[in-house]
Amino acid sequence: MAFVGPGDLCTDMGLTAKHGLQKAFGTPEYQDACKVVVDKCKKYGKIAGFWNSDVTGKAEMGFHFLVVDDIHSMQEIGRASCRERV
Repeated sequence: MAFVGPGDLCTDMGLTAKHGLQKAFGTPEYQDACKVVVDKCKKYGKIAGFWNSDVTGKAEMGFHFLVVDDIHSMQEIGRASCRERV
C-alpha cells in the first residue's frame, strides 16, 4: 500500500510553504502527485490509500483505502459529545 497523507505530501513537495496548506490542496502539482501515486500503485499491484477528512473524488481517482476522519476530527467529535452530556 502507498498511503497519502495530503498535508504531509504538500509539505514534502514544498507546496505548503509556497501556497499555504489549504491552497496547496488545489494546486495542479498536488493533484498530479496524487495521480502518480494511483498510477504507480496500479502498475505494481498495490493499494492506493488516502487519509483526510475530505476524500471527495478520491475513490473515482483510484484510491481504494480511505481514512475519512483524522485525529483532529475525532477529538472534536469527542469534545462535542462530552459537552452535550453536561
